[in-house]
Amino acid sequence: MVSPFVDPSPFAAVSSPGFLGVDLPTWRAILVSVLLGAFVGVITGFIGSLLANRAYETLLSPLLEVREDPGGPAVGANPSIGPLAFFHVAVFCVPPRFRLLGPRRPARHVRADIVIWDISRRNLQVVGSARWAGWPEPVALVQVQAGGVGGPPILAPAFDPREHARQRSFSFETSEQIEQLDLVLKVEGQDEVFFWNNDNYRYGWLYSGHRLSTGDYHVEVTLRYEGRVTGQWFLLENKGPSWRNVRIARIARRPLN
Repeated sequence: MVSPFVDPSPFAAVSSPGFLGVDLPTWRAILVSVLLGAFVGVITGFIGSLLANRAYETLLSPLLEVREDPGGPAVGANPSIGPLAFFHVAVFCVPPRFRLLGPRRPARHVRADIVIWDISRRNLQVVGSARWAGWPEPVALVQVQAGGVGGPPILAPAFDPREHARQRSFSFETSEQIEQLDLVLKVEGQDEVFFWNNDNYRYGWLYSGHRLSTGDYHVEVTLRYEGRVTGQWFLLENKGPSWRNVRIARIARRPLN
């Protein structure tokens, strides 16, 4: 009599020892574990390489800083207005935190703007594009008639709008590069100072729209480059008629104008 608990079929399941004595379900679990570990390793390595590359790019991305000009004012003279002095601020490339990684990348197409506030009057005095002192003067020699109509032809400087348009930005190619931004002009013997940019070549050196009387001013210099915006505040003091009465000092915090 056949037991009801025994399957007489020839296709009845038979337990197999599998490969190397390990059954098939166990091999499947091992394979899945290995593949999952490999997948996690690839993803982790990919994300790690992205983060490492991002950190490297961040550490060596261009970083500029505006400070007082270490060279001091440029003192000279103009034949038509007499002794004078130009005052600047300086733009430096900040060295990388880890120098072994190499120099920072160049900062190209750097634009600069300047805002000047009168501290005592608590109002805005000047807003304008800054002029990079390293650019040539935006002037060209044109032929005019000396003394008016009928006079002999002579060459005289005139504002050059093409050169002015070319000077919208400046590039820092090396980490050691230092560039000056023009700030104000002081004519010896005059109480005022004059904010200086390319508009002074267009409207005259002593342009009335840039006149700053005796007093103290807050100056904000803003740099825009490589998707970054860097700002720095300064105190401008104009205390008297001599260029020695003018002082520019960096301010650590944004003032309350």
